[in-house]
Amino acid sequence: VAPMAVWFPINGTKLTDKDLINIGNYAEIIKKSGNKFKILGSADKATGSKKINQKLSEGRANAVYNALVNKFGVDPSKLEVIAKGDENEPFDKPVLNRVVILE
Repeated sequence: VAPMAVWFPINGTKLTDKDLINIGNYAEIIKKSGNKFKILGSADKATGSKKINQKLSEGRANAVYNALVNKFGVDPSKLEVIAKGDENEPFDKPVLNRVVILE
């Protein structure tokens, strides 16, 4: 299964209705799979302090986790939440690193 990215605005941790459509589709894949999935929350180094970025990455990852579990019925034991703050920048532009990668 290919990873899925959910992007957030600067200082944002809330999911949009559009995000929920994609997360719902991914939830069906998770439910049918025997695998464990990682929810990797990130923030960009270009803005905010390390402390703020850690909190943002946690909030973003938890927003995706809560949607998967509480809205779409994914078994929590199939999920691992990892919040990397600004230590993990998967992309080459700050705006793209305000992200949760689900894999």
